[in-house]
Amino acid sequence: MRPTDLMRVTTDHGGRAPHRHNHAPYVRGRRAGKIGGILYTGARLFLAAFLGLWMVAAVFAILHRPAYLAEQERLRVDALADENRTYCTRWGFSENTHAFNLCALDLDEIRARERDRAVAAEFPL
Repeated sequence: MRPTDLMRVTTDHGGRAPHRHNHAPYVRGRRAGKIGGILYTGARLFLAAFLGLWMVAAVFAILHRPAYLAEQERLRVDALADENRTYCTRWGFSENTHAFNLCALDLDEIRARERDRAVAAEFPL
């Protein structure tokens, strides 16, 4: 058997390459093929637009993450300072005094111990 004989048998087109249609093989008729092609193209465009927007959002998040983290840290420090001020002035210590600073340091120690207890309770040995 010669290679050209195999070509005739496998292609079943008399040695020519098969004709490619512009529509999906399961869609019949010219009109259905055009509609199917339009829907397929629309779905591809939608997917490309969706992925493009997702990538823009990811780049935006990556670029603005340091500023966001700095803002969160500033808010945390402000909240702790406000708590220190409220608690220590309730006990009669005026701001910007040595006693007020000692009170604030004691509160920081209490918070650190409480944080350690919470971690130990979350991950027991």
